[in-house]
Amino acid sequence: MLSVADDGAPVTGEIVPGTGLRSIAERCACLGGEMRVEADQGGRFTLTCRVPE
Repeated sequence: MLSVADDGAPVTGEIVPGTGLRSIAERCACLGGEMRVEADQGGRFTLTCRVPE
């Protein structure tokens, strides 16, 4: 599992997957895994990728 938490400036508005996030999700899926992006109340986000061992 890979988890990345952003400690930079808060994100404002809705998080919309773009080319970068879509590419990561597609690569995780090719490996039989999944990707999840979550935002907290402060607008910071966490990206989690889970792939089978």
